Amino acid sequence: MNTTICKMCNKGTIANTKVYRMSTVGVVIGYIFLGLSLLGLLLALISFVGSLKPAQGNFQAVQEFQRDMARLGALFIGFVSFVGGGVGWLLIRKKSVLKCNQCGVEVPASLSRVHDEST
Repeated sequence: MNTTICKMCNKGTIANTKVYRMSTVGVVIGYIFLGLSLLGLLLALISFVGSLKPAQGNFQAVQEFQRDMARLGALFIGFVSFVGGGVGWLLIRKKSVLKCNQCGVEVPASLSRVHDEST
């Protein structure tokens, strides 16, 4: 790991680190989305497996309709949960930056070569 002196404060060292792309509020919302999407996927799975039992008794047409609606609902909940999980994952992603341990200034890691050449 290559560390250099910070050009902003001339005291700290700049090191490669990972930080969240979003603010704290965005990251909290992302984790909430992920948690709810996992619960939704679990609910969709349970609902879908529960709708697989065959129709019995006198009202087979009604039971088949209810089973089909349960499957459709499970697929919808599963799709919405999957999309919500994708949004949550995007909100909690991290990026690689060069960060000073003294003043906290952040420089994109893609500029590390430019920063090293100027020293």
